[in-house]
Amino acid sequence: MRSVKGILVQFLLIFFIMLITSCSSNLVNLVDNGSITLENVNTLDVIFTKLQVFQDNENLVIKGRVKRRYYHPQIIFGYVDVILFSPSGSVVMKKRCEHYPRRLPKSRFDGSRFSICIPIIPSGGSKARIEYHDR
Repeated sequence: MRSVKGILVQFLLIFFIMLITSCSSNLVNLVDNGSITLENVNTLDVIFTKLQVFQDNENLVIKGRVKRRYYHPQIIFGYVDVILFSPSGSVVMKKRCEHYPRRLPKSRFDGSRFSICIPIIPSGGSKARIEYHDR
């Protein structure tokens, strides 16, 4: 019969192996390597936080959080628009996504999450604009 200490050591070894292998990822951050510029349009009602733009296989993924400003007393329902521009300034694609939870919490909370997947990889020098619209 195995001792408790031996089982605990095996468990920790398996845990760390799983942790190390799950952290390796093939996601490429497109803002850090300069191939895309991100423009977020904050309004008087809401702000964007924790924005990430990365390439996942053949898709462009933009995710982040949106929250209402602290002084805004009303409950806000809306959606996030992402407009992708080519380096020449023409619109390549427009996409709309919902955020969850649907009701925006106040700014002292972490905000509502959104994630949008665009099935193209933009060329270098492209720009993505993120906007919030009320319903």
